[in-house]
Amino acid sequence: MMESDYLKYAPRKNRPRKRTGLMVVAAFLLGIATAFFWVQYVPTGKHEAPSFDGLTKPIFYQGTMLEKQAEGKAETLKLPFDTVKELIDPTMIYESSSDSTIITTQDKVLRLKTSQLTGMINEKPFTLKFPMEKVNGTLYLPIDPLK
Repeated sequence: MMESDYLKYAPRKNRPRKRTGLMVVAAFLLGIATAFFWVQYVPTGKHEAPSFDGLTKPIFYQGTMLEKQAEGKAETLKLPFDTVKELIDPTMIYESSSDSTIITTQDKVLRLKTSQLTGMINEKPFTLKFPMEKVNGTLYLPIDPLK
């Protein structure tokens, strides 16, 4: 019987191993990749407070933090007029002569006056929970009527 015949019929455990080195290298590389992933992406349990670039009430729009921040808290939260006009409703108008904001939709005209709890929808009064206000020269709109 020739040696090649022996390898052909020899039990698997007695066959010479040709790919052992390749398997060791592949396992080593897999171990390195796993360790790198673990270090980079697995949470540590350590809490780090976000900085938000110094903003106390940052506004995020489509995953991006905006430059201006909101005012108020919880249900009293208000958004800057310029931000709402730029990102949500470019047709909004601020009338400095009457100190009011006009927001129009397909079937409604909403008028809000600064520092007043009464607004108008289609020329009919309605009560606001929180007024539109100016803070440090910036006009802020309550979220409720914007919904």
